[in-house]
Amino acid sequence: MNKGEYYHEFLYIPLVVKLILAVTLGIILGSFLPTSIIRGFVTFSSIFSSFLGFAIPLIIVGFIVPGISQVSNNAGKLLGLSTGVAYVSHLSLEHSLS
Repeated sequence: MNKGEYYHEFLYIPLVVKLILAVTLGIILGSFLPTSIIRGFVTFSSIFSSFLGFAIPLIIVGFIVPGISQVSNNAGKLLGLSTGVAYVSHLSLEHSLS
């Protein structure tokens, strides 16, 4: 084992612990930071959330489409129909929540 492997194992923190630390830090900082800084974080969070809401369906389609299209020759029609239904339902759900 070289020095880099030991260093990596020494600093390994499980994801759940990182999430708990992040939430705790957010609560503590949110209690003490000025409102203008909190508004900056809220703005970033809103913009990032909108981006993810737009990008995630495209990422899913990008990974699923090649796999389904290789299943059979007639899968293209079913793929187009299911993709259309999924996208329309995603848009209607997003519209009803806002």
